[in-house]
Amino acid sequence: MGTKNNPSKYDCYAKLNPDEPYFVLRAKDPSAPYLIRIWEKLRRGDWLGAMYTLVIAMKYQPVRDRVSTEGYEKLSEAVTVSQEMEDWYQKNRPKKKKR
Repeated sequence: MGTKNNPSKYDCYAKLNPDEPYFVLRAKDPSAPYLIRIWEKLRRGDWLGAMYTLVIAMKYQPVRDRVSTEGYEKLSEAVTVSQEMEDWYQKNRPKKKKR
């Protein structure tokens, strides 16, 4: 969060573990604002709000040109990163305290 020149107090780069996968959404990606809002709503447990935001994104985002070969490679890498993140989280998530 923040910018390259002015990181916010929640900036993740300094906190990343050496082997922790990460994914960056940039402001030039027109999907980014919607995806961030969906993430925020999911983290709060607002499933309906997340679905509504997705519907709004589908309605108001301009139609995209066909994805280039490079674009498909980028999408494929994003799917790989999402799986790496899930695997990393399962391996490194905090242990639940026993009662």
